[in-house]
Amino acid sequence: MKRVKSGKVYDTETATMIGSKEEGLHTDSTYRLEQLYKTKNDAWFIYALGKGISYISIDNADQKDVERIVVLYESDALEWCEQFGIDADLIAAHFEITEA
Repeated sequence: MKRVKSGKVYDTETATMIGSKEEGLHTDSTYRLEQLYKTKNDAWFIYALGKGISYISIDNADQKDVERIVVLYESDALEWCEQFGIDADLIAAHFEITEA
C-alpha cells in the first residue's frame, strides 16, 4: 500500500517491515492486522487492515477490508514494539536503547 501524508510517501513495498500483529481470523468481523514499517529516511508508520467492527474499520457494517496508513513518532513505534512483544534484538537494531 502506498499513501502520501503531509507531503511524504509511505509505501509498504519500499519500507522495511519491523514487526507484525494479527488478531482474529480474516473472516471475523473484528479481524485486524497491524504491520510496523520504517522508511529509508527513518520515518515510522503502521499499515493497518481491518474489517467489520474492528477499530481500524469503524462502522464498516458491510464487512469489507479497510486499509490505513498511520504515521508514528519514533517513541510510538518503540512503544508498539514493546506492547506486541517484538524480539529485543530486533528492537535494538532499530532504536537507541540502553541496558537496564
